[in-house]
Amino acid sequence: MGSIENIGQDTWQSVELLVELFDKGGTFVDKCSSHLDGSIEPGQTRNFKVSCSECRSSSLPLAYDRYTVAIASAYYVQPDAGR
Repeated sequence: MGSIENIGQDTWQSVELLVELFDKGGTFVDKCSSHLDGSIEPGQTRNFKVSCSECRSSSLPLAYDRYTVAIASAYYVQPDAGR
């Protein structure tokens, strides 16, 4: 679980987040992704939850020490000309 904040001046929609998991030695363990529906306006914060169990063949919990979160893709929302 976490949150993402749009600190820019543009609106983004259909944001896909990529979470990479690493063990204590820094070795890559697994990756997971999550898709945020709707738009994220400038200054807006959205909560998200990523579940790695959906894309894994094992039901055992993952052992990891740290993780990174990155935006894998997003769509720019063109501002209205009347704004």
